[in-house]
Amino acid sequence: MSEPEWIASSDVVFVQPDGTRVPGTIRIAMPQPAFEQDAQCTYSLDPIVEGRPTYGVDSL
Repeated sequence: MSEPEWIASSDVVFVQPDGTRVPGTIRIAMPQPAFEQDAQCTYSLDPIVEGRPTYGVDSL
């Protein structure tokens, strides 16, 4: 599987329930066709969630 084409990103600070602060980056990849009329985008909440797809009925 190839690396997603990231089209948006933002550096953030994630705050854990215990107050610990973790620097990170939120990323969204280019929408891709999925199934019949659906689209999927890969998102990443580094370092918490790495490269997971999310699906919708269009690419907006």
